Amino acid sequence: MNHTPNSLKQLIAIQSTADRPAELKRAVDVVVDTYKNPLLKVSRWNIQGKPSALIAPKQHPAPKILLYAHLDVVPAAPESFRLRKNGGRMMGRGVGDMKTFAVLFGELLLGWANANTLPSVGLLLTSDEEVGGMHGTQALLDKKLIQKPTIVIMPDGGDHWQLVTQEKALMQLELTAGGRAAHGSRPWLGKNALLKLMHLYARIDHKLNTARHEGDGKPSVNLAKIETSNTASNIVPSDGVMTLDLRIPTDQESKAALIWIKQEAKKVGISVTVAGAGNSSAMNYAAFPLKEFRTFAQKFLGRTLPFQRCSGASDARFFSAHGIPTVITKPLGGGHHTPDEWIDWNNALEYQRLVKEYTERFGAR
Repeated sequence: MNHTPNSLKQLIAIQSTADRPAELKRAVDVVVDTYKNPLLKVSRWNIQGKPSALIAPKQHPAPKILLYAHLDVVPAAPESFRLRKNGGRMMGRGVGDMKTFAVLFGELLLGWANANTLPSVGLLLTSDEEVGGMHGTQALLDKKLIQKPTIVIMPDGGDHWQLVTQEKALMQLELTAGGRAAHGSRPWLGKNALLKLMHLYARIDHKLNTARHEGDGKPSVNLAKIETSNTASNIVPSDGVMTLDLRIPTDQESKAALIWIKQEAKKVGISVTVAGAGNSSAMNYAAFPLKEFRTFAQKFLGRTLPFQRCSGASDARFFSAHGIPTVITKPLGGGHHTPDEWIDWNNALEYQRLVKEYTERFGAR
């Protein structure tokens, strides 16, 4: 496949963000409808408004190899929802994270089905990874709506052909502060709720925001939002909410960090709510089947695939919790969650060929 599938243009144009349930469904519909075949069975679910689907051979309803792609994206300006070409790069919201792979995997399934050579492989599509994955991958596994595969292939990390060996624990916090309003010209008469939050953030930042580059094994803190009901510049804010996104190397460290933050917040009258959390995950490339995947991939590509400790998190943690080995690596790309998101198209096609050859060899028919 050297052309750009029309389904990719369609998918990129869909603003499939968490606040648009109809668009989430439309994104799943595009993939399911584009790659339908009489030899393929589609199972669909909608849990708490988050649609998911499994496309698998009717002869292999519990596939050994599970290809994974989430179709939800983070919000962006309208112009980002347009597939653009820039040299050898494809650009647009979701090209790397991770709509391109839904298309590449769908093309593989359809090709096998048309040739009546389907291996034991399935494609799982979800639509809530960017907001935690609880109603997609986690629910499907916990409720046993999908059966455990031997291996999951998930190009949702490991840029530039790196193999992810560890993903950090995720913790999203909302910190709420109260204060006392006063005229903006007399701040000493009030208690500024936003300043309370900023002073606490400074302590959190100093203690926990120590990561400086990918794979350094240290925690990070992102100050995502500070909000207040105050809309006037001449009023001392009497309330405020601060949202933090923390990535902590291990679950034990994450628990300790939360205890410390709550203690520090309590000292200054700030409440802490855990808005989202996820465990860390680890991948063992010294054991089957990940060891075999790395050996096969390195021989196929003619290059060494280095290991990476990833700063982010993905739905791999849910597979890990169920003891399912997951390969996380992807071709050249970058700019995830930015207006300049891109993927190298030739590299993406090379990734597709790798998955095709691996699946045909190890996915017993």
